[in-house]
Amino acid sequence: MAANSVVLDGHVVTVDPVRFSPAGVPSVRLTVRHGSRQVESGHPRDVQVCLRVVALGETAAAASLLREGDAVSVKGFLARASHRSEWPVLHATELEAASG
Repeated sequence: MAANSVVLDGHVVTVDPVRFSPAGVPSVRLTVRHGSRQVESGHPRDVQVCLRVVALGETAAAASLLREGDAVSVKGFLARASHRSEWPVLHATELEAASG
């Protein structure tokens, strides 16, 4: 089983300042809130989720331009937040400001 792909549209809640790894790779952490109506088992359901996102390299540059309330579309994969945490973080491979 190898599939791990996420596409999430939402609004920026927080954007942390740019940080750099010891190797000089820029990273930005942000929080994105998503709300939509989905169909589950044939029934409509309102869905809300707030998810931490990590952007590295060129994607971090795009993330650093975002501000609270901006609409954003994020594509990426889920991984644990750290070797000590089982909680997921969305690692952005593509990130762009969205309309709406």
